Amino acid sequence: MSNANTNANANAPTPASSGRVAENRIIKAAANFLEWYGVPRLIITCFLLALLILAVIYRMDLGSLLGDSLKRVGMNGLLVLAMVPTITCGAGLNFGLPVGIICGLVGGVFSMSMNLTGFTGFFVAILLALPLSVIAGWLYAKLLEKVAGQEMMVGTYVGFSVVAGMAIFWLTAPIKNPSMIFAIGGQGLRYTL
Repeated sequence: MSNANTNANANAPTPASSGRVAENRIIKAAANFLEWYGVPRLIITCFLLALLILAVIYRMDLGSLLGDSLKRVGMNGLLVLAMVPTITCGAGLNFGLPVGIICGLVGGVFSMSMNLTGFTGFFVAILLALPLSVIAGWLYAKLLEKVAGQEMMVGTYVGFSVVAGMAIFWLTAPIKNPSMIFAIGGQGLRYTL
């Protein structure tokens, strides 16, 4: 009889072991959540929550912060959509993207320099950027055909050189709109428009 009581007591959970079981369940639930949600998303979410808490502490205007954030999401969403065709055709992420973005920026800047706004300005920017991007894309394709096997290296260098070359162009562009150029000197595109 005492032997049966000993076996029954040995199988009964002790308070320490039930605590370990609950702890193991919490750890498994956290691991499952991390697997489902992902560590990068968790880091971004925690960072955004910290920014919101700090914005409240420093009494910043949350409406304008969230509005600006949504604008940035829209702008970056367009850049992501611009990468979809190159990824789909297997050309790589960044091969033609800087060249195409620069062509779009040239169209947008000249549309703004003509004081066009709204849909008119948007469509004029597209009409100005399309011929530039077709010519630049054709030249870029010819270059990549010539350097077969070295596309990664040449694509990176072309992207950097186009952006650097356009930095010089932005300083010397023939823009006469006073709201777009530097006030001192009267030449060169402002950093933000």
